[in-house]
Amino acid sequence: MTATRRLLAIHPGALGDVLQAVPALRALRGDAGDRHLSLAAQPRLARLLAGAGVVDEALSFARYSLQGVCPITRVPPALAARLAQRSLAEAHADAAARLGLDDVAAWADFYADPGGHADFYLVCEALVDYDTTWTRWRQEHIALVERTLGLHARGTGGMALNYLEHTLRYRFFPGLWALRDELVVRGGGDLIGRPERPVAGY
Repeated sequence: MTATRRLLAIHPGALGDVLQAVPALRALRGDAGDRHLSLAAQPRLARLLAGAGVVDEALSFARYSLQGVCPITRVPPALAARLAQRSLAEAHADAAARLGLDDVAAWADFYADPGGHADFYLVCEALVDYDTTWTRWRQEHIALVERTLGLHARGTGGMALNYLEHTLRYRFFPGLWALRDELVVRGGGDLIGRPERPVAGY
């Protein structure tokens, strides 16, 4: 008879983050019945996943003193140091400023004719791809929350789904999105109403 392997998963996140981890937890537990998976998380979330059969046992941070293992409120020194450094968005803004790209019209001129800076144009489009990936993740997150909790349940941070929907406007590089309207107008297109600019944020 094969011995049962006892596994422990630790997840300090809130509801949406824990739900995103469900596929990984299912894969970790497996279907062979030879693994016993315990989840240490916020008590109600650990009980939720144990009741759904995603994990075998629910553990709480408080009971097992796991706050020290995964502190929720304290930022680790290494992460704090990295957050204090210049961000990718700030580095991009500095590079744009050196080229005189300080408003939407200047950006549209640059996109129409990058001249000798085609490499920077390609970097900009790669950053749009990066933004797009995050937007798709947010859309999938919203769909997951709506499917699991509905539209009005209190979720992460005590907010309902409409807060997550609001984050769809966020962009790391809003200027690279705003210039598209200017290019449309220059190409003879019409804009409907007054377009709402993307919001810088995450």
